[in-house]
Amino acid sequence: MTDTPEDVHHRLWHVLTPGIPREQSQELYRTWAPLYEQLQKLGFSNLDALDASQEMLDIAQTKHVYNNFILDFLGTNRLNIEDDTYDATTCCGAFCEGHVKCDCLEELIRVVKPGGFVCVGIRKFFLETVEEYHKLEPLMADLQRRGLWEPVSRHVTQDYCEGYDGVVFLFKVK
Repeated sequence: MTDTPEDVHHRLWHVLTPGIPREQSQELYRTWAPLYEQLQKLGFSNLDALDASQEMLDIAQTKHVYNNFILDFLGTNRLNIEDDTYDATTCCGAFCEGHVKCDCLEELIRVVKPGGFVCVGIRKFFLETVEEYHKLEPLMADLQRRGLWEPVSRHVTQDYCEGYDGVVFLFKVK
């Protein structure tokens, strides 16, 4: 792949989503793997995979990109990850109906170093129709008021995933 850093950056804003056949989600992961390899070439070397599905982690392991494979569900539970471990976290395909809830944000903040970033992408449609995600932006604002992070950007993008518009939030951890 000869993508520029901007190309890699652009693709990172798009997320895998549930609601598609299992075989298709696995194929989507396989097409994403080269992007993670590009991240390594750009100097990102501490990439870990977190998924509630062992099958997805097994696929991730074949790519030889990740250092650790964490089988867990992102929620209010404390993940087996030390505080201030990462420069950034991204949620890919997590904020979908029936998946993670809004209350997982504090755990994402906990594992990111001060000055690091949390990036969350979600279909705009889910913000408007899924009751759980009606709480997402108010909770993000509350975390800002509490001094846990500061907003960097809220970007609405057309044709974010499978024809749906999306919203990508980027926060800097304090």
